[in-house]
Amino acid sequence: MDIKEYRIDAESFLYKIDKEYYLHFSGRKDSLNVSGIYDEFSHLFDKKNIDFIKSIKDKRTGEEKKRAAYLLKFCTEGYLEKQTKGLIDKIAEDEAKAKIVIDGREVPFRYSEIMLLNEQDKVKRDSIDDKRNKVVADNLNGTLYDYWSSVHKMAMDLGFSSYSELFSYLKEEDFLSLQDGMKKLLDETRNLYQEQFGDLLRREIKISLDESRRSDFSSLKRARKYDRFFKKENLIPVFKGTLFEMGIDLETYKNIYLDVEERENKSPRAFCSTPGIPGEILCLQGDRMILRQCFTRGVIRFILEIPAHSLILNTGAWEIMQLQKGTLLAWSSSCRTGTGWLISSVWTGSRQVSLCVFQTL
Repeated sequence: MDIKEYRIDAESFLYKIDKEYYLHFSGRKDSLNVSGIYDEFSHLFDKKNIDFIKSIKDKRTGEEKKRAAYLLKFCTEGYLEKQTKGLIDKIAEDEAKAKIVIDGREVPFRYSEIMLLNEQDKVKRDSIDDKRNKVVADNLNGTLYDYWSSVHKMAMDLGFSSYSELFSYLKEEDFLSLQDGMKKLLDETRNLYQEQFGDLLRREIKISLDESRRSDFSSLKRARKYDRFFKKENLIPVFKGTLFEMGIDLETYKNIYLDVEERENKSPRAFCSTPGIPGEILCLQGDRMILRQCFTRGVIRFILEIPAHSLILNTGAWEIMQLQKGTLLAWSSSCRTGTGWLISSVWTGSRQVSLCVFQTL
């Protein structure tokens, strides 16, 4: 196995697969064809390559060991996905084709999440949520079950006791220790969370915690009262202006494309696709996601060349920040000052980790 040639082919594969995922989840095409790409690059993902790269990783130290570990993770994940490529295509296509009826109008399943977020009437909101859940149960869960059953079995075929043990090895993370730590965190904060979150629900949407359901949280996180600070027509100009004040003129980066066009089958989740770095960077955004998404996951990361393991990953109320020296559990909070600035802080325990200040729109 020639490692240099392998890396060249891997770059070509990543370009094609990232572009395919972007085209599908941006709503530009309903079909997803990762099967054809895995067929074209099937030589990259087999057990012989996994064993070869693993032997390199086990023999090396320092930076070379780290690079081999990244390559081993890429090869192993590709091996799992090559075996399940048809299921991956089917899951995405079934989701793209699924429809539900809202107010007598048939709408795409993905777009219904946006409608759920924007619906202020609880009865209608719960109805949308019920219809979405039925689509998941009837149309998606069966294929998802087949997919996850397959990858768990393949993990054991590779010599691991479970899928989690495989990725604990690939990521060099002790998941059992992490699980114990998270359980301790949940146990110690449960009463505080229920009290504070219950107060928030009553104050913002007039619902008690006991009578709430997931659709109510969707309405809560929509945070309508802040719309006046994030006017849709001002988002892109303010974002570009903020970057310019930081010394980054986005107009000079022709390789960065902000996809903010509205499409009904566009993924409601913002994401950044990088078919080629630095040649082609695609940031896909929703109505008001542009600022947060580009600052935490997209443009800034690539312009300033922040390492991938320094990336902030969104996980709801909590955010897990992968720092260079370990994993830090943190949460973020924001407030508006009297001078018209939005201050966003990231905290861990009682210590402030970082502070970002943005002018409100």
